[in-house]
Amino acid sequence: MPVGAVRQRYDRLVGTGYIRSVALVDPATVGRPVVAFLEADVERDVDEVERRLLALPHVAWLATGVDFRTVYFQVSTASNAELAAIVNDGVRPVPHVGRITTHVHLRNWSPVFRFGGPPARSGPPGDGIMWRRGEAPTRALDDVDHQLLACLAEDARMTVTAMTERTGLSVPATRQRLVRLLKDEVVRIRTRPNPLSQLVRTVRVVVEIDATAPPWPRSWPGCRTSPTSRRAPARPTSAWR
Repeated sequence: MPVGAVRQRYDRLVGTGYIRSVALVDPATVGRPVVAFLEADVERDVDEVERRLLALPHVAWLATGVDFRTVYFQVSTASNAELAAIVNDGVRPVPHVGRITTHVHLRNWSPVFRFGGPPARSGPPGDGIMWRRGEAPTRALDDVDHQLLACLAEDARMTVTAMTERTGLSVPATRQRLVRLLKDEVVRIRTRPNPLSQLVRTVRVVVEIDATAPPWPRSWPGCRTSPTSRRAPARPTSAWR
């Protein structure tokens, strides 16, 4: 199929809202190495609770369970102390918020979504899908790098020409810096079903692993699923979700 036809098909899927492209960045590269997943029980007025939580700093995304009593959200902070401050000073004072559960993420993977079945693999099953290793950044980022990451967080499909208006560099120089960010795996671009689409249903799956049990699959004593009714990005920071 010609490149133009593929692009047209892709744009059509994006236009319908079925898929979206996101930029994935390790928060450690922007000074926020602590990533946590929070779960809050809401007594009532879940819409107001959502609004208050989305206003908190460094919230990457938020989702509401089908029971409309549970809110899930992810934050990234510079330290454990800052995380504790967000929970104690930002989340707990929100009216109608009850129990709060916090899970700190040590590592994160981002596999390519299988739209039409398993793709052909050129390497090991886990090759190239870990985007957050829980390690110190491999290299320092300058102001231009941060500007490019902000562009991708706002719109992962932003053209290089549009990025030059932010960076002040020429098109070739901007493209070179962007290619370097991708090559160094500072940022990764993924296309996935849009969780905001009415055609997409998101489900949170929690797998409990018994390290003392025999090898998989007998080492999985339990698996819980929690469907979500709606999901929303907090702000243009989809880069670290």
